[in-house]
Amino acid sequence: MRIINEEIISQIPIEKVIDSMEQAFLVQHQGAFDQPDRIQLPHGDDVFLLMPCFAGKSFSTKLVTVYPHNARYGKPATMACLVLNDMQTGEAKALLNGTYLTGVRTGALGGLSCKYLAKRDAASLGVVGAGMQGMFQVLAASAVRPIRDVWVYDAFPATLNSYADRLHAKRPDLNVHLASSGAEAAANGDIVITCSTTKDPVFPDDPSLFAGKHVVAIGSYQPHTRELSRPATENAAGIWLDTMFAAEESGDLAIPLAEGWLKRDRLQPFCDVVAAGIDAAEPWRTKQTLFKSVGIGLFDLVAAEMIYDLAEKEGLGLEIDL
Repeated sequence: MRIINEEIISQIPIEKVIDSMEQAFLVQHQGAFDQPDRIQLPHGDDVFLLMPCFAGKSFSTKLVTVYPHNARYGKPATMACLVLNDMQTGEAKALLNGTYLTGVRTGALGGLSCKYLAKRDAASLGVVGAGMQGMFQVLAASAVRPIRDVWVYDAFPATLNSYADRLHAKRPDLNVHLASSGAEAAANGDIVITCSTTKDPVFPDDPSLFAGKHVVAIGSYQPHTRELSRPATENAAGIWLDTMFAAEESGDLAIPLAEGWLKRDRLQPFCDVVAAGIDAAEPWRTKQTLFKSVGIGLFDLVAAEMIYDLAEKEGLGLEIDL
């Protein structure tokens, strides 16, 4: 069994992870996987998740904890570990740092949506949420678009103030601007990204903040939590989901559907966009679009398999005999 920690996963270029997510969406489009429903166990403000998936030569099980108040302890809101098993024998092949894996593959999902749906010359990002995911989303988006400026807002001043230093350590070429509100961040971004733990919209009901822009919504993963203001959703020419279950799981969609100002037939699976090919997405790049992600086990499995194969090839990680 190979132990693959954060240090090893962090060495893998984000472009490789984006490519693996592109392959994952093709697997999803083909239906070539078996994924039981995610088990979600709330405990006060905290949530425990169990995410299994079977596909190809492996299956994976990820155990996740989501603690929204972890910023006060200097820890990520979301932490996880993942076990990768051989499909034929059931033997555990690897134990991976699921926190970093979740972060980088979720960032890659947003980056992939930018590759297909954001305008080609997008040069700035408006980001709400300066935690780990706020970092990965920027790294992935800037890998597929010529990003120069990042406008970021976070409700926790300490997290916001350290963001520029953390991002500059990875991408010193990017200019980081600390915004005073979600509205300021969105107004200055060619692409708008939300990855906060808020329960209420982070933007005012101002349609001009999103007109002609691609919006990536990551943070809301429960039916009562909603990051997006009404114009971000209602005015979108196209709305794509990483899994159609997001319509029930995230308040970004569940609340508008319940209130009747969003119709279910407007929601589309993003895997259809990937299956159609990059050129087919060209007409959408000048329009307001929305990509909503809540994540599924398939994405973890495909990313973990790619990382494991690289670790095996290059002899990375700690090999142990259980």
